[in-house]
Amino acid sequence: MDMKKFGFMLLTACLGGVITLGAYKLVETKITDINSWDSLNHINLIVALEEEFNISFSDSDIVAIKGYSDIENILKKHKVLE
Repeated sequence: MDMKKFGFMLLTACLGGVITLGAYKLVETKITDINSWDSLNHINLIVALEEEFNISFSDSDIVAIKGYSDIENILKKHKVLE
């Protein structure tokens, strides 16, 4: 399997495992769009991503996450997504 596709699948699985997504378009998803994306689930998502990708988010990264594309960009910064 293509590693880029695999990375995005892992990201999607982490996000879907923590936050009830419903029929949202992930790439366009923002925190304010999803009722279940509260502060506790935000931290749960960070922990799930850190464990899955074996990385550590900085405080500024955690605060900067406002949606899927922000997570994607941070994972690219850590070189776990292309």
